[in-house]
Amino acid sequence: MKRQIILLTLLLLSFLPNFSSMFVTHTISQPQKAITVEPLGITANGNFLYVTTSNGILTLTLNLTIVNFTQINDPVIPLVVGNTIYVTNSENNIVSLIQNGKVISNITIGSNFEAINSGPSLPRMYYGYGMAYDPNDNLLYIADSNLGYVVTINTINGKINYIYGFYEPTDVIYDPNNGNLYVLDFYNFEISIVKGTNVVGQINVKLPPAMGIIVNNTLYYTSFDYSYVVAYNLTSGSQTCIPVGNNPYFLTYDPQNGNVYVSEFGSGGIAVIHGTKLIENYSIGSQPAGILYYDGLLYVVLYGNNEIEALNPNNMTVVYSLPLTITYTDVISYNGNLYITEYYNDKIIEVNSSGKIINQLLLNSNPYSITEVNNILYVTCPNSNRILEVSPSLSIIGYIKVPDPTWITSYQGNLYVTSFSKNLLYVICPNGFNLTIRTGNGPSFVTVYEGKVIIADELSKQLTIYYDGQTKDINLTFSPLGIIGYKGYIYVIGNNEIEIFNNNFNVVNKIFITEQIIPFSFPLFYDGVIYNNSVYITYGKTIGVFNGSQEINAYNFNNIVTGIAVLKNNIYAISPLSSLYILSPPPSYLLTIKESGLPNGTKWGIQINGTSIYSSDSVITLNLTEGIYNLKVLNVTYYYSNFSFKEINVSNNLTIYITFYPIKYNITFHEVGLPNGTKWGIQINGTNITTNLSTISLKLPYGKYSYKVLLPKGYNTSTLAGSFTANNTLVISIIFYQITTKSNITTTTSTTTSSTTSTETTTSTTTSKTTTTQTSTSQKSISIQTKIPTITSTHNSSFIKYIGIGIIIVLAIIIALLVIRKS
Repeated sequence: MKRQIILLTLLLLSFLPNFSSMFVTHTISQPQKAITVEPLGITANGNFLYVTTSNGILTLTLNLTIVNFTQINDPVIPLVVGNTIYVTNSENNIVSLIQNGKVISNITIGSNFEAINSGPSLPRMYYGYGMAYDPNDNLLYIADSNLGYVVTINTINGKINYIYGFYEPTDVIYDPNNGNLYVLDFYNFEISIVKGTNVVGQINVKLPPAMGIIVNNTLYYTSFDYSYVVAYNLTSGSQTCIPVGNNPYFLTYDPQNGNVYVSEFGSGGIAVIHGTKLIENYSIGSQPAGILYYDGLLYVVLYGNNEIEALNPNNMTVVYSLPLTITYTDVISYNGNLYITEYYNDKIIEVNSSGKIINQLLLNSNPYSITEVNNILYVTCPNSNRILEVSPSLSIIGYIKVPDPTWITSYQGNLYVTSFSKNLLYVICPNGFNLTIRTGNGPSFVTVYEGKVIIADELSKQLTIYYDGQTKDINLTFSPLGIIGYKGYIYVIGNNEIEIFNNNFNVVNKIFITEQIIPFSFPLFYDGVIYNNSVYITYGKTIGVFNGSQEINAYNFNNIVTGIAVLKNNIYAISPLSSLYILSPPPSYLLTIKESGLPNGTKWGIQINGTSIYSSDSVITLNLTEGIYNLKVLNVTYYYSNFSFKEINVSNNLTIYITFYPIKYNITFHEVGLPNGTKWGIQINGTNITTNLSTISLKLPYGKYSYKVLLPKGYNTSTLAGSFTANNTLVISIIFYQITTKSNITTTTSTTTSSTTSTETTTSTTTSKTTTTQTSTSQKSISIQTKIPTITSTHNSSFIKYIGIGIIIVLAIIIALLVIRKS
């Protein structure tokens, strides 16, 4: 890493909300003057837009993503013919031909003279400017407002011709309906009609024409200095002056609604014209220039804002935007603030944690990279071959002379500085010992990891490793732009690929990324920091979060991000395109979950974003960062709750109440053997329950229970008592049977005595005693055993007594008769 590794310990719960919302992102745009690129003209072809800037031409997607940048000095107007982009150049009166993002040839169209004093006050308008193409004759027409002629170029054979007789031609318009070319001659107050290479007619107009467009046989032209748009009917010759805002400039036509849109360079608006009437005027930004309706959107080049916007043509709301300013270069955090270099603005600024500029140091030497050692800031200035020594209060202490110092980092008090053009690394030690290490071509970045000096050689696509006095080269398939090492892994960042190496410099993973284009001649780099035991790496418009060899998360931005630093638990990333992004951990709040219904000491739990948390108390309290969480109550055996699963928004302190209820199981006692309507019952844990039905149904919570059977009179059961566990549906059968009574009677005859014997009748539950009187008249004894019939328990004891007496009497009579007969 380019600076000493900053290790931060941040207590974050493992069940954070969706990782992409771990940080709250704040964007702070550069409030001061920035280097600009002066975007001017725009055209489109297929799925791409082409925009000229002061130093090249941008190729954009329709959602304003930069696809390519071709460097050309002072291009003005682009025009697409086939697969070739023709761009006029105001610096030396040439037309550049571009294919596949590269200039394939230049065509000189005239000498480079000074602009004439009477020229209109349009930016870069004094030289070759407006263009048109005649597909019938394969002729490209270019208005040369400097030399006063129109140039024709045959796109097949490259032949060049000149059409003279103009004072200051500014634009050329082709009419496919009649094949005519219309040349707008600003200071002649004329529009010339051209066929092929000949002027065949002239139209005198009311105001000097600047730029034009033909719609439905009407030629609309802007009069820049007079704040009018003039509608000239090509059939009738009538002219209608339509007042608009200051300095009307470019025009475009929307075929969906028939409107003509005009950029108002001076007043910062867009005029909407329908027919010959102004129907609306919108304030849009500073100095709108090129304007184009294409594929349902209105694209506007804001010259003054250095921005391109895609608008909804119905209400002028912004759909896409692309800023084109450049300020920030490199950043470090030190002494509670950020220090940022601005290469193109020649300054170093000090920024507090809220993003406010609190101090600055103006320079004249393009400060680039910055680091800190022993309370001194060291800043490379490649254009002055110096490393500045700067105090934290931003005053210059001194300097170190180094040829072309590019990237600088510090390690154990030493400075490590690459020299891009010299292919060298300089090691500057505080003890005065300096070391020079030969590198590959174009060393643009250096870091020191575990004592190994690792250099990114951008031009030769390699790493140079210096360790123990030895150098080793690692060949790559891409140009390295940044390096960081952490916990056994080295991350090498390129513009279209990230390769992750282990400590032996074997590749363990490759991640392919979208290549980014910056519309400047800017020394691009990427960087990384360590935060919360992860590696945060800038690449393209993204900060990637890496753990080991894997990218575990990513934060995306509107602009490319390069420098990155950590300050006060926040991550700060800078974009060369004038933005500072602050990634702040969101605020945290207490989430309290209270349960009721469980016995004391019962273990219960919740699951939040997939992480389970348990407690034996009735309350669970969590400190969560702001966000959306998935909350689930975990099952407790034999209980259910009134809360199952819910998505909750933690945006303040929140208490959730959960009630648990015991699960109740169906327990059924079923009787067999009783007559219908017989009352019977059971006793459960001391509680009696009776019924006249054949079943007793209960719902009982989990537990162990004992029961007794409550017998009806005259019936018994083999299951008088028992126990069971309520943990499922259970059926217990009770089989009843009637009570049976047995009697044993013995009679003894004796001549001398008479006695009464006692007989016991026994059932399984009761014992009854019957008494029998026995008479003996001789020494002979007779024993008679009679089986008593079954008697149900519904008869009372007196009835049984009477029956018994009757039987005894009958037996006595029988015995008496027998005695008499024998005698």
